[in-house]
Amino acid sequence: MISNTLIRAKWYVGAELVRLAVIGGYLGAGKTTLIVSLSRKLVSERKLRVAIITNDQGDVLVDSKAVGLAGFPFAEVQNGCFCCRFPDFITKVHELQSVVKPDLILAEPVGSCTDLIATVYNPLAEYYGGEVDLAPYVVLVDAKKVLSLAKVDASKDRQLALMAWQLQEADIICINKVDMIDPSEQPQVLDAVKRFYFEEPECLFISAKTGYNLDKLCDYILNGRYERKTGVDVDYDTYAAAEADLGWFNGSFTLLSDKPVSMKNVLSRLLSWIGKSIVERNGCIAHLKIFFSSEEGAGKASLLDLTQGVVFDFEPPVCSKLDVVINIRAELSPEDLTRIVEEGLRRILSECSLRYENWSAKSFRPRYPRPYYRI
Repeated sequence: MISNTLIRAKWYVGAELVRLAVIGGYLGAGKTTLIVSLSRKLVSERKLRVAIITNDQGDVLVDSKAVGLAGFPFAEVQNGCFCCRFPDFITKVHELQSVVKPDLILAEPVGSCTDLIATVYNPLAEYYGGEVDLAPYVVLVDAKKVLSLAKVDASKDRQLALMAWQLQEADIICINKVDMIDPSEQPQVLDAVKRFYFEEPECLFISAKTGYNLDKLCDYILNGRYERKTGVDVDYDTYAAAEADLGWFNGSFTLLSDKPVSMKNVLSRLLSWIGKSIVERNGCIAHLKIFFSSEEGAGKASLLDLTQGVVFDFEPPVCSKLDVVINIRAELSPEDLTRIVEEGLRRILSECSLRYENWSAKSFRPRYPRPYYRI
């Protein structure tokens, strides 16, 4: 039976060759949702053992909570991307091989990370070819986001430049959330993607939510081969500046009430207030997501833009106590993000007659990326 235990093996004992697929893409593209959906399909329909590696610049990961809730074995690489913490990454691969013995490992890098061909894939091929069987590199992109950025000049927008580098190094670009656009808009989305690519890209429209085309993606991951290639010519000063444009906030707290209340209403109001406050300060939300849990159930909610509103993957319970983990990535200072969350908690909880405790928060800007390998 697959456990949702965080893997913490102390050493690695030689294991068989394991298939490894990295699924990258910008913040908010739906990587975690896709990885969980793929894992469910591969386990239930193809009878494979699947393990997952999550990754973040911090150490409080909503994604890991969501993966654990889904019931899959996973390991975390914390406090830096796969490329900068490559020894940690390969250690986690070894631990999963030793403890879980998976047929496939799905790895999700930090959403603001790029240059993975030169810093992760090629080093794996060069030094660990006898241990990992590399699937082609998959990069995910949000169909609606690409459409909204179709006329923006990537040379004048650092976040867009970062996204362009991500797309340019992909073996296949998966255009996610196709269920959120009209079918007539698909040619426009493809044209927008081509703006960021050196040549005609291999693209696949998918929906991690509805399952559209996930069978095709499973076949690609299981049967495709990574052919070693030269990485993208990334300007690391621009890359570092793009990451530093983003404030990162990781926090956790417990909501308390004297009587059971609708936590969906509370969380919706809180996330909407936080999102609106970020935009009012001329900030841009890369992603804002929470993981909530109680004795009655657990789930994830996210807010990518104010027009779409808060999206829940599970109906929050009516209860009097709820534990919450929150991750925010936004173009705003870390200090402002902390103030916004604290003010939002005070305002919304006062209006809803709730209180909170067990507050923990950390906000920062990512450091200059310094890969362990670049070949």
